[in-house]
Amino acid sequence: MQILLVLFILFLLAFPLVLLILFFLFLSPFPLFYALVLLFCGGTLCARRSDNFIKFLKYGIART
Repeated sequence: MQILLVLFILFLLAFPLVLLILFFLFLSPFPLFYALVLLFCGGTLCARRSDNFIKFLKYGIART
């Protein structure tokens, strides 16, 4: 059950990133390059943010 929650949170974090990539794909002169850069930067940011978010959730639940 916890795994499903984590996956759902990851999906919510990644969804705006996917929209951004699609946006740049259709509007940029070098779509593939921008998409790859965004994917790489966004992926690392998303991973760090989700780790912190999961820690925050655990501590928040533990405190209440």
